[in-house]
Amino acid sequence: MLATAMLPAATRSIEGLLAGGAHVAADELQRLRRKLDDAASLAADAEAREGSDASARAWLRALREVLYELGDADADFRRAAAQPQEGRKSFGHWFTLPPNVNGIRYKTLRTSIISLNMKLDGILNKGSELGLLPDSHETQNEISEISGQGVPDDDTVGDIDSEKNKLIDILTDRQSANGVVTILGASGMGKTTLAWKIHDDHRTRNAFNMIVWVSVFSDSDDIGLLSAIVTATGGNPRGGKDRMQLEAILAAMLIGKRFLLVLDGLCGHHIFEHSLDAHWHVFGHGNRILITTQDESVVTKVKPAYIHQVKELTFQDCWSLLWRSAHHDESLHGNNLRNIGIMIIQKCNKIPMAIKIVGAVLRTKEQTKVAWQRVYESKGWSFRDLLDPLTGAIYLGYHDLPARLKQCLIYLSLFPEGSVIRQQFVGQLWVSEGFIEEQDSCNVEKTAVVVVNKQMP
Repeated sequence: MLATAMLPAATRSIEGLLAGGAHVAADELQRLRRKLDDAASLAADAEAREGSDASARAWLRALREVLYELGDADADFRRAAAQPQEGRKSFGHWFTLPPNVNGIRYKTLRTSIISLNMKLDGILNKGSELGLLPDSHETQNEISEISGQGVPDDDTVGDIDSEKNKLIDILTDRQSANGVVTILGASGMGKTTLAWKIHDDHRTRNAFNMIVWVSVFSDSDDIGLLSAIVTATGGNPRGGKDRMQLEAILAAMLIGKRFLLVLDGLCGHHIFEHSLDAHWHVFGHGNRILITTQDESVVTKVKPAYIHQVKELTFQDCWSLLWRSAHHDESLHGNNLRNIGIMIIQKCNKIPMAIKIVGAVLRTKEQTKVAWQRVYESKGWSFRDLLDPLTGAIYLGYHDLPARLKQCLIYLSLFPEGSVIRQQFVGQLWVSEGFIEEQDSCNVEKTAVVVVNKQMP
């Protein structure tokens, strides 16, 4: 999956070396750039197959190794070129190659590039043997297609408003014996969306003095969960070495307050048997816990609790969500595309998040049966059978992106789980990394904003 995302950076390395004075290796660098273009054309097909084809995965590994070696050769050359200039105080000299570099440095670079060309020859030949097909990705002008269009903010699908109101009634009922409400459902079914609507509702805000939201990390344990709760309430968990001390810190923070604690993404291994019950003397009467989980073992570990099973969307709800996510006018093309739309929804297993991701892919396509059929038959679905429909839809969205946008999406994985990623901030990071280029007279900052919007389904 990383190979196509790495290719734009590899091309920039070659261009930088050519512009920076690596003339002795210019012919080999030009050859390498042409071979990388050929490899990039095959890489899309290889990535589409890697979910089910071990040979395609091996081919991509070999390509990634070459790209890593190119990065190392580039870094070594620049580092060696900068060494004689270490005494200079100018900041700018780190971004240009000095003209007088020891000839051995050029020879080393040329030797490395020749070796990489030979390796790429073997990789391209192997690609032909595997029957990898050149990329037929339709070039699109992403900026003109989505400029001025935001992703719909309305996540309301199905009967989510009535579900929200029902759960708010339970949470705000002081006489209710259900101190815990658990929202149970598969990944991508809208559990967090429902919890967030409850969190933001004015009745919830009026009923509780404090509302604490904790996104639970997958690798947390019982103590880690309690520490996260302390942090979210404004406390310092470093002062507590064990459960009792953490409970004491939490009790001091919450004394005299009626609060709602939201634990988003809780799993069975986060809690011991009835461990939340053990903390209940800290929480006190009238306080509530709202849990979202796809792990049914949580239900047995948290009692007493009201269990809300997220309902599967009706087909009509799925259909409306697909059109809304695709930014298409259903009244103009709905009848012509209905049959292929049904097939796409079935492939998504009627999972809302999967439908939204596929809708974002369809947003960049023509509103024709042929274009939608291509999406339905795309090899980007290859991970669906190995894992789940949601993962298959995510990979389809990744596979459909141009290489220059794939590197932007992969970059987001560097942020810790549960991070709030602000559009302007991540856009600035992409610009600083050289991922964003001006398009259609848009400066890089404006282009970055549009790219961020494109990445969000």
